[in-house]
Amino acid sequence: MGWWDLIVGNRGNKNGSTNLTRGGLLSNFEVNVVIKEKKPIYYSQLEAIYNSVKFTDSVFSPDEEYLAGYSEIYKEFLKNEENVEKDKGVQKILKEVKKREEILPGTVPSIKSIIIEIIKKGNSEGLALVPLQTIYEEAEKIVEAKSLKYKMDTFRNSIRGELNKHEVNSKHPDNMSLFVRSSERKGYYSLTDKAKRYEGR
Repeated sequence: MGWWDLIVGNRGNKNGSTNLTRGGLLSNFEVNVVIKEKKPIYYSQLEAIYNSVKFTDSVFSPDEEYLAGYSEIYKEFLKNEENVEKDKGVQKILKEVKKREEILPGTVPSIKSIIIEIIKKGNSEGLALVPLQTIYEEAEKIVEAKSLKYKMDTFRNSIRGELNKHEVNSKHPDNMSLFVRSSERKGYYSLTDKAKRYEGR
């Protein structure tokens, strides 16, 4: 077959389709992309984006406390969908649920947490700066050892994306200032103090 098809859905379904749910049909912003090209120019880039969505920090294992809070919000939503966003009680529960998300264990490690683990290991072995090539190789070993379902042909793009996004000088709105790119040695990285204390996904 000379054609490549890629379907990506923002709901995280295995086949990439949008959900045929009330939210999917009425209120959610659902996205599908279909690309057909004889020479796949954009395929690997889109797979890297899909990886970053699939293994994002929002992927976590909910506990009973989280589910109870979410259930309260959902009940209020069913009672009065139009006014639920203005309800101070609901907003309070929502804030508590969001805080809970931050401490719940992830179902898979995020790419940035994998990078941090690798650079910490390098530091413990006496390396002040860790080369990008080592980050690539060690990350691929971790993915294989933990049987994570990353697309390996785009995994290095995803690593570069996370390094760029969370580099101290990045202008990205979600930058957590975790990585320092060496100004003296091209392609070498170290951790900020924040990254050294990082315990999230």
